[in-house]
Amino acid sequence: MHIPEYSQIVSPLYLVTRKKNNFHWGPEQQQAFAQIKQEIAHAVALGPVRTGPDVKNVLYSAAGNNGLSWSLWQKVPGETRGRPLGFWSRSYRGSEANYTPTEKEILAAYEGVQAASEVVGTETQLLLAPRLPVLGWMFKGKVPSTHHATDTTWSKWIALITQRARANRKWKAAVWSPTRRVAQATEGQGGSSQVAELKAIHLALDIAEREKWPRLYLYTDSWMVANALWGWLNRWKKANWQRRGKPIWAAEIWQDIAARVEKLTVKVRHMDAHVSKSRANEEHHNNEQVDKAAKVKVSQVNLDWQHKGEVFLARWAHDASGHQGRDATYRWARDRGVDLTMDNISQVIHNCETCAAIKQAKRVKPLWYGGRWLKYRYGEAWQIDYITLPQTRQGKRYVLTMVEATTGWLETYPVPHATARNTILGLEKQVLWRHGTPERIESDNGTHFKNGLINTWAREHGIEWIYHIPYHAPAAGKVERCNGLLKTTLKALGGGTFKNWELNLAQATWMVNTRGSINRAGPAQSEPLHTVDGDKVPVVHMKGILGKTVWINPTSSKGRPICGIVFAQGPGSTWWVMQKDGETRCVPQGDLILSENWV
Repeated sequence: MHIPEYSQIVSPLYLVTRKKNNFHWGPEQQQAFAQIKQEIAHAVALGPVRTGPDVKNVLYSAAGNNGLSWSLWQKVPGETRGRPLGFWSRSYRGSEANYTPTEKEILAAYEGVQAASEVVGTETQLLLAPRLPVLGWMFKGKVPSTHHATDTTWSKWIALITQRARANRKWKAAVWSPTRRVAQATEGQGGSSQVAELKAIHLALDIAEREKWPRLYLYTDSWMVANALWGWLNRWKKANWQRRGKPIWAAEIWQDIAARVEKLTVKVRHMDAHVSKSRANEEHHNNEQVDKAAKVKVSQVNLDWQHKGEVFLARWAHDASGHQGRDATYRWARDRGVDLTMDNISQVIHNCETCAAIKQAKRVKPLWYGGRWLKYRYGEAWQIDYITLPQTRQGKRYVLTMVEATTGWLETYPVPHATARNTILGLEKQVLWRHGTPERIESDNGTHFKNGLINTWAREHGIEWIYHIPYHAPAAGKVERCNGLLKTTLKALGGGTFKNWELNLAQATWMVNTRGSINRAGPAQSEPLHTVDGDKVPVVHMKGILGKTVWINPTSSKGRPICGIVFAQGPGSTWWVMQKDGETRCVPQGDLILSENWV
């Protein structure tokens, strides 16, 4: 089986299993262990190899800075992802590292074709995608003027790849009757022009037998057919259909032809295929008629991979450039040395589901703009994200940012890795314990947010987790705005750099929350926050008490309210509350501040 991003997932486990490191099993290791078990359970198994006319074998290959990689997939109608049959990679050997980019791509295709042929055989259809428009060199049969590989190596590449690409070649056999002025033809797939010539003999013999002709006059421009019918058939038959100890080519077809010509008199005449008009006679004109009847309307070489590869590249460029428009995608790809056509880009954009969702979101503004927060009260809806900063000596380089949707209040939580486990720890410490359990959390589609651990945790806490539409900035407007403000503030506190950002994080968060302008108050001045002895505390709106943040009334008039979370019902009209400092108390309901009008 194959697990994408395997090394990144298990990196926390590697840190504790190395000999020189002390074994310390922490939350990150537990999260990595749980995630890799989940990935293994859902991984797509390799194989088995499927056969049939509807099965497509697709070979993907790539050449990187350090080596080659390729993978083989099988797809059938109705499958979007397909099933992998194998994944391979290797580093460059010897002078291969000095090859031109084109030669490296062709080398990757060459190695991939060899590996694919061992898995699915040499007779099945093989689509070469997605990076292989450069293989146009293969079908030109010429070595480019600028190259590092030897001519012998190029010949080896050309021979294998063109042979494999032509494995699905189409042929058409035809016969022409000069007396009746009619032609008959038959088509097939998976053979060469020589196969078509033999099928044409079959077709002529079928007509002669059906019409019960006493003899057949056969005109052909193929010396192979003429020589075989003139005498090679008898020689092959005496040698048990072998030549120099090896079976002759297409022995079964030749045996069938030999058996049929014994029952029918066949007169064979060879004629030149191409002569000038001044020398052409009636026989040559008849030969032109049969050539027209045998012409294959589609290209003989199956270049389906070429169109699919170009469309794949266009889709890759469109996704990687951030789902930009046609012209912007074209410029983005051109700057990276990829030539695309406007038609392919337009086709990809037209079929892009993400672009369609973005357009729909722009048409229905209340879905993603301020109107969607009107039904929520303080603490019920949050947007979260990660920002990346320079790594500290303690190994921390990410900050989980959490923004309360109705006020813009920011909470931050520095972590060494952006993982689902750290996301849960940050939410529990900075949101649930301080502001109560929210009803809704919004995030992007990153793996640290979109996974089974997050889904289970959110379901257990009754939280609706919403994932934003990719590449649609207004969807995550609040948290993105706070991310920018936080980075700007951290850089200002660091003297123009992010130096000591972890030490300055608390102050920077406070500055973002107390920001404001002449015309607009900052989050700390928002109406849902009330003053208690000069400090801002949130007003608690509850549909139920369990799991909610409450404020415990002080025993003396000079005391300050204590923040806590109700986690169980006590005897009578009392509730068990866990305070912010970790202490648990059984508090009468009358001492819990629940009123929205409390000041």
